[in-house]
Amino acid sequence: MPIDSNGRIFTAFSRGRVVEPATLDCASAAVDSLLTVSTAAEPGLLFGKVQSGKTRTFITALALAFDNGFDVSIVFTKGVKVLTQQTVARLIQEFRTAVDQDLVQVFEVMSMPENLPPALVSQKLVIVCKKEDDNIKRLHSLLDSKYPELKSRRCLIIDDEADFASIGYRRDGGAVVTAVIPSKIDRVRQLLNRVAVLQVTATPYSLYLQPSVVPLATGLTQPVRPAFTKVVPSGPGYVGGDVYFERSQRQGSFEELFYVPVPLGEMDVLRREDPARFNIEECVTSREVDSFRRSIVTFLLGGFIRRWQERRANAPKIPRFAFIVHSETARASHLWQVRLAERIRDDLRRLGRDDPRLQELVQLAHDDLGESIRRAGLEAPELGESIAGVREALDSFMVHKVNSESQVQRLLNPVNGELDLVAHYNLFVGGNILDRGVTVPSVIGFFYGRRPAISQQDTVLQHCRMYGYRAASDLAVTRFYTTPGIYASMQTIHEFDTALRSDIEANRQPRGVYFLRTDSRGRVRPCGPQKVLASHIEAVAPGSQKLLLPLRFDVREDLGGLRATEWIDRQLLDQFGGPDDLGPRYGNMAAADAGAILEQIRRSLDFSQTTGWDVRGHVALLTYLASHDGRARSVSVSVIRGASQPRVRPDGRPQNYFVYQREVDEARTALGNRPGLLLVRQTPGAGFRPHPFWWPMLLIPDTVLPHVFALN
Repeated sequence: MPIDSNGRIFTAFSRGRVVEPATLDCASAAVDSLLTVSTAAEPGLLFGKVQSGKTRTFITALALAFDNGFDVSIVFTKGVKVLTQQTVARLIQEFRTAVDQDLVQVFEVMSMPENLPPALVSQKLVIVCKKEDDNIKRLHSLLDSKYPELKSRRCLIIDDEADFASIGYRRDGGAVVTAVIPSKIDRVRQLLNRVAVLQVTATPYSLYLQPSVVPLATGLTQPVRPAFTKVVPSGPGYVGGDVYFERSQRQGSFEELFYVPVPLGEMDVLRREDPARFNIEECVTSREVDSFRRSIVTFLLGGFIRRWQERRANAPKIPRFAFIVHSETARASHLWQVRLAERIRDDLRRLGRDDPRLQELVQLAHDDLGESIRRAGLEAPELGESIAGVREALDSFMVHKVNSESQVQRLLNPVNGELDLVAHYNLFVGGNILDRGVTVPSVIGFFYGRRPAISQQDTVLQHCRMYGYRAASDLAVTRFYTTPGIYASMQTIHEFDTALRSDIEANRQPRGVYFLRTDSRGRVRPCGPQKVLASHIEAVAPGSQKLLLPLRFDVREDLGGLRATEWIDRQLLDQFGGPDDLGPRYGNMAAADAGAILEQIRRSLDFSQTTGWDVRGHVALLTYLASHDGRARSVSVSVIRGASQPRVRPDGRPQNYFVYQREVDEARTALGNRPGLLLVRQTPGAGFRPHPFWWPMLLIPDTVLPHVFALN
């Protein structure tokens, strides 16, 4: 049944606003999947870009869900009070007409009354709950004792920033157990009789790497890996990694000038105050902080130029601008960076208009930005006016330290979730508090210095607050400052994220198993290891061969097992010969047919003395490899018969190879650089039950880039 977009709630929600067709299509597709896929056991996912409009899309989906069978929604938010308040305010604003018409009620869990009359409880309800221990306990109480009738109503859980706090494990002795918040969210899902889950994030990598069947020992009962993904569209004016890491590679473009390298030594100076190395009194002249000083002057000039352009265009509103400094997590570092930025500002204020130091600094920034503006086809003031403009900007330049929830609360606009730009020119110094859920408008400068030994893809992307909706004219004066090593890592992360989105949009990711690009040199990983402790992660390396069966398997003796082997024999007979044809014989096969053979191999074998075989995961890998081959999703197949290896090697180790390496090499050569399935028919040797069986191996092409995925 098609999704009803003419219901009372969606009609009230959309009144007076334009719902973009792409947003409506995405939201409708998500609700349709929630209604048709068994998402009570398997969540769905809205996969958006950083600061691209994910909240707008999930609220649109919620409005549609209320008109299509759902009665209650629980919205989990990041565990920061101000962001929870922001979500409540946003939902009340978006559903204002529906609230006024007595169709919807919106509550924050900690302030939700415990004595609501039945008429209000019977309306559509939205309960916003912070992902925090006391908040979720209150939610349990409301569902268990105050409003138990809600447990039988159809509920949609929306887990915003679903890869943050909603998953995580720890080791308890020798066991892997879930963290506190995920276990409490799991119990909420248990309490509700008819529930669907919609996850929302820009960084779903740890969600995709969850086991599809959660080990009971963890304490979880509900799966976390998404069953489907809907890609959230980005609207016109969105600036993301494609601008910073793709368009910036085009020679002659103004984006080519975005990136400004910062020496590694300067990042050390910014980490902490060290008078033996750098004296703050020399901040206007010292080469030790050359890039940082340059970034401040360039930001002020860039903001002045944009305000100059808007005044000449008689714009009704003159914009204000933001510059973000995120290089450390330690609060002591933030204090030092604030002090340094303010000292640079104050010392520059004291310089006269004709001071050669100020003129030189502005001249360098003017030459730099002037080239960008020329390439963008825009106008800029002359140097003299620019010098005067920077002097004026210094008096409207404000430095904000943002490294606590209270500081965010003072600056955050409660309705639109953006940091308020108090002054004309605003520099924000902070750490992780300036990531998920915090939108910084009009960013034209980003100074980034986080440099762990191994970059975590989800963490780094969430730091990219320079992404978002930006005026096209702002880009010509935008600059990004970081070290060459960090820039290279961020470029790699962007490539990995783009590859995943392309795969999902092209339907190349098999349902339920997701393949993520990874770095063979170990410098980038998808997420923190604590998020995937319960998962069995497998790597896909170019030019490798993957053994599929676990050690210590045996042959089934029952009729079902024997028939499975006979079925494989019949399937291969016409193209690859019969039992007496030892081979090797080569050919091609549809990936789906090859997957069916792997499933029959599983049915023919006894895994009771092993860790088991996730044939579904390996069939998905075969399908994924075939989807990139460009030959109608087919794989090359090599069939060899007559092997008779013993179950245990002479040295006592379990047998794991039923073919000689030279035969593997010959098969790889014969099959070409394509995804290959090597099938070996084994006439059982010593230790096996006396029945033939098939043994599989995957041959990974050289052209396949490194990936990881999760097996059960």
